[in-house]
Amino acid sequence: MNKTWSVIEKVLGVLIAVWGCFVLYSMVHMFAEMSGSGFLATGKVTYSSMIRGNHLSTIVSLIAVFGGTMLLFNDKNGWMLSIISTATFALLLFISSRANSTNGTLPYAANFKGYGLLSIICFIILAALILKPFRTKYKPTVKNWMWITVTIAVMMIDKFFV
Repeated sequence: MNKTWSVIEKVLGVLIAVWGCFVLYSMVHMFAEMSGSGFLATGKVTYSSMIRGNHLSTIVSLIAVFGGTMLLFNDKNGWMLSIISTATFALLLFISSRANSTNGTLPYAANFKGYGLLSIICFIILAALILKPFRTKYKPTVKNWMWITVTIAVMMIDKFFV
């Protein structure tokens, strides 16, 4: 891998790790605000419903933080985790943008249209991660591709059925 691709790899690693930190911070902040504001005391929302509704984003953001950081250190597992987190974020953002942008009852429905742009950015990062220089460097086996595919599939099943 030449120097240009090494720089691209580092930039992608930083972007993925920072995005994961941002999402993780947003989730923790939301939990803290809801529990501190007394909204839970009204009985409309419980801790279990908050966890059930947001656990996937938290898990994927943790995977992104670890994957992006490990990608900075040229680790094959970091590359695989980065692919998993980026693909999952892209799919989650796309699904959310399609489902919520047309819902006029939501107070900030227009913001969900921005999710579509973020999903496109995630798909571009994903496409960059599976280009030939990265595949040549990390030499993924069929077993690696199966782990990536199964993990993404399990997360999508979790999104739709849990």
